Amino acid sequence: PGSKITTTAAKCNAVALVSNVASYVYKDYGVDHFTNISHRFATRFVAVSSDDPVIYVYGLSNSVGPLYIGVGKKVVLCWARVGAAYNLYLRCYDGTSIITADSTTLALGVTYYIEVLHTAGTTVFTVKVYSDSAYSVLVDTLTINSSYTNTTWRYHYCLSSFGVGAADTMSVYVENVLVS
Repeated sequence: PGSKITTTAAKCNAVALVSNVASYVYKDYGVDHFTNISHRFATRFVAVSSDDPVIYVYGLSNSVGPLYIGVGKKVVLCWARVGAAYNLYLRCYDGTSIITADSTTLALGVTYYIEVLHTAGTTVFTVKVYSDSAYSVLVDTLTINSSYTNTTWRYHYCLSSFGVGAADTMSVYVENVLVS
């Protein structure tokens, strides 16, 4: 839903996506599809109108809707501007709050290459951030550890607004998503 996200076979692009309007792109892989996870994609945070809006560039969930904190258990990766910093957050939600999170400060307007990793039966979820498309120059590693991540997932999201709150605008893209 929403009209600010365009998609092609290789890219999800949001231009002036309004954070309080429910907009998202997902794919249904079927019940209990994702257990062992090794996903790769590129993302670039292009613009944001103010502090604190959140835009999700990755998510695993068992429910459909914006990747908001208050709707079901999920693991997400999102961009947010806090003051002058542009942060990438790895978070685990339990349906009412953030259970655990890790973050890194990155640059606006730079393409980053993301590798998401999780081994079935474990509680550790890892995101590696690279500066090159060969995934050879590691910028940072984000890690969360929670029993909530030891879940099988049905839906993969490549882009989502927050769906509630202020009407801030953000522009971002996600491309070359490799889901295995």
